[in-house]
Formats: sequence, C-alpha cells, structure tokens
Amino acid sequence: MKRSLVLLLILLVGFGCSRARPIPPTPTPTPTSALPTPTLTPTFTPTLPPHTTYRVEHGDSLWSIALEFGVTVEALMEANDLSEDTILDIGQELLIPLALEEATPQPTSPPQGLIYTVVPGDTLWSIALEFGVTVEALMEANGLTEDTILDIGQELIIPQD
Repeated sequence: MKRSLVLLLILLVGFGCSRARPIPPTPTPTPTSALPTPTLTPTFTPTLPPHTTYRVEHGDSLWSIALEFGVTVEALMEANDLSEDTILDIGQELLIPLALEEATPQPTSPPQGLIYTVVPGDTLWSIALEFGVTVEALMEANGLTEDTILDIGQELIIPQD
C-alpha cells in the first residue's frame, strides 16, 4: 500500500496535477490612431414615372383602360407587371403611367370604326366573320395578338375601309 501511494504521488507530480496552471492573460487591443473620417456615398433612390391609379370596373380590359387614358397596352402591362394572359379583377387597382412630354401625343378623336362589345362565345375569328373584316385587321385595330383572350364586355373597334 505504501508503494501504491508513492507511485500515485509520483504520477501526480510528474503530470502537473498537483496545482492549477495559470491562464495567460488575454491581450486587449490598444487604439493606435484616430478612426478614419466617414465619407458620404451617394445612394440611388428609384423614382416612379408620373402615374395615376385606376380601379378596375365590370367590363374593363387592358385595351379599354389604355384607350381611356391614352396609353399603350404595353405601357399599362409594364407599369403593373402584367402579361397578355392577365385577367383583371373588379376592384383591382392599376397604375396608369402618364405620358411624358417627349412622348407622341395620343389622338383625341374617337377611334375610326364601329365599337363592338364582346359577348360569351365570341372569338376574333367569329367577330371578323360577322363584320366582314380580316382577323389581322381586327387585331391591328385593337392592338391584339393571336394569343389574346377576349373578355366578356370588352369593347373592340371594328375597322372600316
């Protein structure tokens, strides 16, 4: 037993367990110079072009709203992040971009031709056939494409020769 105690004492002293080792102090940074003077960096603040708002009513279409405000359907779609396939909801609020001074003024006279209101079952082809015009002429007069989906209540210009 005496031998075990001596051996334990040697092991403890040999491995440094007899006393705790001090933890070295943590260095703290010392300021060596004054802080640099901040410089102002210009920031970009996007601004919207002049616009007004419009609340969609029953029978409205992008085309009829664009015509009412004298803007293109494309400008209306871009201002509202819409596509040609967008279906408008009654009460939906749309941004209407206002024409800039350098823009070409829109004609103030009414469109040339008859005004036709789309009813259920109408297609560009059936309307063109009914009025004796080509589908291409109908699309051109109304700023439509082959992929355009007609809305019930939408007003179309029927071009006249």
